[in-house]
Amino acid sequence: MALNKVFGIISYFPNNDSNAHIEMRRERSRRFRELLFKLEELWPDIDIMVIAQNWQDFELPEIKNKIITYHYGKLGILGARKELRKRFLDTEYDYLIMLDDDFIIEAKDPQAYMGAIDEHPDGFGALKRYPPSPLPFFAISKTIYSQIDMPDIDPEKGQGFEDDVFTAKCFAQFGDKSFIFPEGCVVDKSFHYNGPGKCPSTWSREKNRDWEYMRFNTKNIIKQIESPSINKPLRVVENPTIDLLITYVNGSDSSWIRDFVQTTKNHNPNPVRFRSWGTLKYVLRGIERYMPFIRNVVLVVAKPSQVPTWINKENVRIIYHNEFIPEKLLPTFNSCTIESFFWNIKGLSDRIIYFNDDMFPIADIDEDAFFTDNSPNIRFTEPSSYSERNIYHSQCRAGMDMITKALNLPAFEKGKIIRPYHISAAMTLESMQKVGELCETDIMACSSRLRLPNNVNQYIYSYYHYFNKTATDKCVDYKYYELSDKNFNEITSEIMREDHQMICLNDSDKLKDFARTRYLLDSCFAKKFPTKSRYEI
Repeated sequence: MALNKVFGIISYFPNNDSNAHIEMRRERSRRFRELLFKLEELWPDIDIMVIAQNWQDFELPEIKNKIITYHYGKLGILGARKELRKRFLDTEYDYLIMLDDDFIIEAKDPQAYMGAIDEHPDGFGALKRYPPSPLPFFAISKTIYSQIDMPDIDPEKGQGFEDDVFTAKCFAQFGDKSFIFPEGCVVDKSFHYNGPGKCPSTWSREKNRDWEYMRFNTKNIIKQIESPSINKPLRVVENPTIDLLITYVNGSDSSWIRDFVQTTKNHNPNPVRFRSWGTLKYVLRGIERYMPFIRNVVLVVAKPSQVPTWINKENVRIIYHNEFIPEKLLPTFNSCTIESFFWNIKGLSDRIIYFNDDMFPIADIDEDAFFTDNSPNIRFTEPSSYSERNIYHSQCRAGMDMITKALNLPAFEKGKIIRPYHISAAMTLESMQKVGELCETDIMACSSRLRLPNNVNQYIYSYYHYFNKTATDKCVDYKYYELSDKNFNEITSEIMREDHQMICLNDSDKLKDFARTRYLLDSCFAKKFPTKSRYEI
C-alpha cells in the first residue's frame, strides 16, 4: 500500500541589503524554482511542505504539487530543521522526505525511490550510508521521527554538521529499520557549490568558520554515538575499597585571590597555573563511568569557597587544607606542600589513587591498572641528568634524597633523577603514613607557602615504594598532552576514540585563545559525558 508522503524543504533567502546578497538571492530563487519544477516533473502527486525563512517578495510558481508554506524570519539551519520536524509530526503524513531549497537532483527511476519507502512503512532510508551523509532525500517515517530529534549541534555557531550527526543517530538507534535506496534511482548533484550556475549556501560563503574544527567535532560526536559503550549501563563493583584523591584550585574565586594577594603581594596570579578550565565535572563523570571500583572521591581544596556549587557533598568527601596541613604553612599556594602532607589526612582507605584535575578517565579501567594485589603500579622514567635551575627537577631530586635518607640507603646516582610517569599515582595508606612517620621533620623543614627548589612533591610516596621495592613496574594506559593550538583537534579526537584509558591535559602558555579553547574542550567533553554523575547535584 502506498504511504502518504511529503517533501520537507528548508528555504532561506538573504536580505536585499547588499549587491552580493541581491545576487545570491537571485541565484537561490532560480535554484529553488528549478527544484520545484523538477519535483513536479518526477513526483507531481507528492505534497511539499516549506519552512520559508525571509522570503519577502518570493512568489511560488504554479505547479501540480500541493505546496504548504510556514513563513518565518531567520530561524537558522538547526532551528529550521527542528521546526520542520515539529510541523511534520503534527500532520497526517506517514513519511517526510527532507530537502534543501538548492538541491540539484536527477532521477533515473523515480518510482523505485517511492516504492522503496512503501516497503518500509516504519523505517528510514538514505541515498547512502554515512559519513558523510547530508540530508538530501533522507526519508524518515513518523514512527521513527517521533522518537528522535535533531541534535543540538548548530553549524552556524561552528559546532559541527547537524545533518551528519542526525543520520548517525538514526542508524545507531534504529539500524534495524534502515534501508538504502536502490543505487542511481535518485542522485544528488548539489554537494559542491563551486563553478558557473552553482548556488552556494548563504552561510557557507562566510570566511570566519573553523571548518577543520567542525569536521573534527562532527566525527568525534559520531564516534561517540557509534561507540558500544554510549548506552551501556554503568558497571557495578560490590564493596569498592579504593579512595581517589583530587586536588582542585579555582583561580577565579575572589576569596582565594584575596588570600593570594595578601600572602604574595602579587596582584596577578599566574594565569596558566591557576586558571580554571571548568572540566572537573568531566573528571568525575569519567570516574563514575569508567572506574566503578572507587569507594570515595575525596576533593582537596583550600577553603569552602573553593568547592564548586554543583558538587554533591553527600557523594564527594571534602577535605580542607587546614584539616591536614600545619597552620603555619597556611594559606598555601604550593601543590608540593599540599601533597607532602597527604599522609596526615584522616579516614582514607588502605589503597589510594591520586589525580590532578587535568587527568580524565576516557575508557573502561579496572583496578588492576593501578594495583597488583596490594602493590601499587608505578612506572618510572630511566635515570636522566637534570638541571638544578629547573625547579621541578630539583624538587624530584630533593624527594629522592629525603626517602633514601629515611630508609638508610645510599644516595641515588649524583646528578641523576628518576620520575614516575606523569599520570595518576597509586599508593597505599601504609606507605603514606610511613613516609609521614619517617620524614615529618624534614617535610616541615622544606615546605613553604610558595614553590621553592628544595620542596618535595607527591613523588615522595612513589619513591618510598620504589626504594622499598614495593611497587610493580606497570602503568595505566594513558596519553599525555600539553595543550596548544596545534594539537587541539588531535586531543578532541583522542577523547572520543577511547584508544587509551586516560588522558592528561596539561595547561600551558602555548594557547593563544584560552577562552575559545576552553569552550571547545567543554563542548567535546559534554558530548563524551552528557549525563550528570552522582557526584553532581
